[in-house]
This record gives sequence, structure tokens and C-alpha cells, in this order.
Amino acid sequence: MKLCCPLLFEHILPATASQVCKQVDADVEEFHRRPLRDRNLALMFDGVVLARKTGAGVIWRSVLAALGLSPDGRKVVIDYGLAAGEP
Repeated sequence: MKLCCPLLFEHILPATASQVCKQVDADVEEFHRRPLRDRNLALMFDGVVLARKTGAGVIWRSVLAALGLSPDGRKVVIDYGLAAGEP
């Protein structure tokens, strides 16, 4: 069975999709564990509720984010994570 990837406009094998997901998981874990060296002029905290489709229907999850304002005026994502409770 092949899956269609609308971003690539071609079919990919499930094993390929699985390997990509494993690499993304590793990259995300590395992001969360990186040392914080930048100094921020301000900190902002925000959240968003996202829908996740499953075989059982839609699950709503809250994602909380810590953002910083760098000295050159850029917004940077410091970290993010799923909220512990229901939205």
C-alpha cells in the first residue's frame, strides 16, 4: 500500500513515512533538550487548541508555548508542549 503525500505530489511507502516520523521525533527531542543561550528582552506565553484526527474521531489538544523577543526584534520559540489537562 502506498500513501499519497500532497506536498510531494507522489506516492510514498508506509516505511518511508515511518522513517520520516522517527527523524522528526528525534529532531523535536533535540530541540527540547537544546541549551538556552540567547538572552531575550521579553518573554511571552501563549496557547492554542489544535484538532488531531484519529480513527475514533477528533481529539482536541492544548499546546502551550514560551516565546522570547530577541535583542534584534525577532520572536523566537523557546519551548512548547502539550497541556496536561483538557482544553
